[in-house]
Amino acid sequence: MSTYAVKWREPGGETFVGRLVLDPSTLSFDGRPRGGDGASVQRRFAYEGLRAVRIGRGTERLDGRPALVVERPDGDYLVAGAGTGAPVVGEILDQLVARQSAPQQTCG
Repeated sequence: MSTYAVKWREPGGETFVGRLVLDPSTLSFDGRPRGGDGASVQRRFAYEGLRAVRIGRGTERLDGRPALVVERPDGDYLVAGAGTGAPVVGEILDQLVARQSAPQQTCG
């Protein structure tokens, strides 16, 4: 499991700050609306439900920073690192690509 401090923008335009978790089968967002007001949110997406992941181009930036674009049937989610340290967008992309291409394990 890998965890990253991120901010993300949902297809409707609302921006959240929190964490992104990559576990063996799902991508998860947990956080609060930017500014800290409002209830916490949780989003869980199975990797097979993602249409594509890529580094954004042109206007696909989040607060002027490079963003990871997570394409889903309900729209695109833009993801950027929450801190001022080294960008994590490329690392998250590599992790997602590896998880999407790995064979799914089943129990039984």
